[in-house]
Amino acid sequence: MTQNISVSEIASEAASDENSDAFVEHESTPEFPGGPSAMLRYIHDNLKYPKEAYDNKIQGRVVVSFLVSKTGEVDSIRIVRGKDPTLDAEALRLVSGFPRFLPGKYDDTPVDTRLVLPVVFRISDYDERQRKTYPAYQFDNGDDYVEDGMQRIIDENGRIGYADESGRTVITPRFKCAFPFENGKAKVADYGEIKEVPGSGGEYHYWESDGWYYIDKTGRKIE
Repeated sequence: MTQNISVSEIASEAASDENSDAFVEHESTPEFPGGPSAMLRYIHDNLKYPKEAYDNKIQGRVVVSFLVSKTGEVDSIRIVRGKDPTLDAEALRLVSGFPRFLPGKYDDTPVDTRLVLPVVFRISDYDERQRKTYPAYQFDNGDDYVEDGMQRIIDENGRIGYADESGRTVITPRFKCAFPFENGKAKVADYGEIKEVPGSGGEYHYWESDGWYYIDKTGRKIE
């Protein structure tokens, strides 16, 4: 059986059920791949401040509602509370580009679930993001080089991201393991270990992970 059910509806039904504690154990809301922090990072990486709003110093929060289907697809996106037509359009664009979610479940059955998300536009945050640069990722032969228009970068916590040929950060460092881009995609993992190549005397290393996946040049996971 399939149902269209919102998060608020689930909470309301659970609260009115005498056995709600047992019921809640069997419901879950949709999850962005990698969790909430990965969703915030995706928004941070992909938000493009509209020039008109930026020039006129228009800031604020746009509230977006969207449906996550029982297969995890994002659909039926709409503005719940707008701020400015250009900011509203950018918020819609961001959400429409979301990768497939882990679907919500109702009594252990995947269901369509509507979510509400605030997208905050703050000029100071955007300016800081544009200014921030990271050092080149270091591998066995030294600084990473530009390949397919992208170069790997690394933050102070050892997380890897990507910059373009000019050094502008395109994908903020967030991966534990990350290969160079090739033909518009890169193989990455959120966790893993770096290991020494046997017999190399510590000169060469490789990554080992069972969580590999591919991303495009916006940082979006490729299905």
